[in-house]
Amino acid sequence: MYIKHSKFKNTGILFEILVKKITGDTLSGKNSKAIKIIKEYFVNTELGKEYKLYETMFKVKNLTEHRASMVLNTILEQSKKLNKSKLKGEKYRLIKELKKHYNLEELFKTKLSDYKAQASLYTLLENFNTKYDTLNTKQKLILKEFINSADNGPVLKKFFNKEIVNIKTSLKEHTTKVTDEATKIKLQEIDRLIVEINKRTSVKSKHLVDLLQYHSLLEELTVANG
Repeated sequence: MYIKHSKFKNTGILFEILVKKITGDTLSGKNSKAIKIIKEYFVNTELGKEYKLYETMFKVKNLTEHRASMVLNTILEQSKKLNKSKLKGEKYRLIKELKKHYNLEELFKTKLSDYKAQASLYTLLENFNTKYDTLNTKQKLILKEFINSADNGPVLKKFFNKEIVNIKTSLKEHTTKVTDEATKIKLQEIDRLIVEINKRTSVKSKHLVDLLQYHSLLEELTVANG
């Protein structure tokens, strides 16, 4: 399942844009409407709770692999506890409120240093809540790498292509153990579809989803092959 990133639904981006607006208004000597909006929509609300998950993810730095995995698990579990219906309604009303006071197109042109990382976390939370109820160890490491390297295209591309090579190797090993000829043909076809990213292609959220799905397949094959 491919989850398209939406900056209008990304709680982290919505909050950061409002903070930037408050800063700009204050420096210009204006009374900022964004202050009231933040108080109304991010204090004691589901939006506020979700923003805390974003804040937690980007606040922690230089963690060990074990500690990073614990933080990621906590964020995913807390995300599951949010009232999704209420959260959706609050986001809708927030955007409606922003339209009253600002030109949305101009507002969302605000530059954010961690935009790609915010987008990756959004994709992670949306995927987890719609597709992945549980994640294996390898999938958690992939999610961690995508978030940590979101703003470093070359590093992320190198990581993705290395994972693709490993996945294809494992898939070939599993295919040799399959006795059903029809299943073997399907797996060989899947193998042909799994390809590395070329120099002109940038890593996007759909590539994250691809890796998660490939590892789900490998996990199923591991169980099936004993």
